[in-house]
Amino acid sequence: MIDTSDFDALADGMILTLREGGLRWLVFNQPEKLNAISLEMAAGALQVIEEFASDVNQRVLVLAGTGDRAFVSGADISEFDRTRKDAKTADEYGSDFYRMFEALRDVEKPTIAMIHGICFGGGVALA
Repeated sequence: MIDTSDFDALADGMILTLREGGLRWLVFNQPEKLNAISLEMAAGALQVIEEFASDVNQRVLVLAGTGDRAFVSGADISEFDRTRKDAKTADEYGSDFYRMFEALRDVEKPTIAMIHGICFGGGVALA
């Protein structure tokens, strides 16, 4: 497990980040839901990814999940009744959520996924 006590928090503490020299950490912090990614977490992760991509001093991005049971289990389906209640909100959800995946895909620096435990759905896409 990662000691996240020195990490900065985004998305109400569900995204943790730290700069260590040329290394940047992006940690998904919702272990009670196997680090399922909410829409708010996706926005926080996107912010970290964009900052990392544009920072010439940051050389490697490490993605991880907190707890000992999962890396990332996918999308947080508990919010679907609000964020995907009809075609319009589902389209908005998809657009907002997948911006995170696209930003990560477009990073031109090494990224490492520290996979442990459960990794499926959006976790596999991140990896």
